[in-house]
Amino acid sequence: MLMSSMDLSSNGPLQYFFLGGVAFFSAILGGISSFGASLIMTPAMTPVIGIKAVVPVMAVAMTFGNLSRMWVYRKDIQTHTLLQIMIPALPSLLLGTYLYKILSQHMLELIIGLFLLVILPLRRYMAHKQIVPTPP
Repeated sequence: MLMSSMDLSSNGPLQYFFLGGVAFFSAILGGISSFGASLIMTPAMTPVIGIKAVVPVMAVAMTFGNLSRMWVYRKDIQTHTLLQIMIPALPSLLLGTYLYKILSQHMLELIIGLFLLVILPLRRYMAHKQIVPTPP
């Protein structure tokens, strides 16, 4: 279903070679920091597969990455904390999926672009103000 919406005929080998290099770099960065791989890959993949396909592809990739981390740290998982995060996150997941389905391609491009522009200064601001998540 996803493949039928992609028009890969206009993409040349050089574009895929570049995308592979970006993926390799982002995998190294994500492996070292556990953050940032999707922020690098999203704008790199958008011209190749389109904005509507980027989010599901990245969601699958990030799911596998997180499952591998869960496997590595399986003995350290705190079930109570996991449930405190997952239970409120599930309604947000459903709402986000519904909004993604009904939004136009233009609106998705705008939202994802704004998110990428806002997240980096916000992260630096939070680090400067020493805002850190705590269990409560």
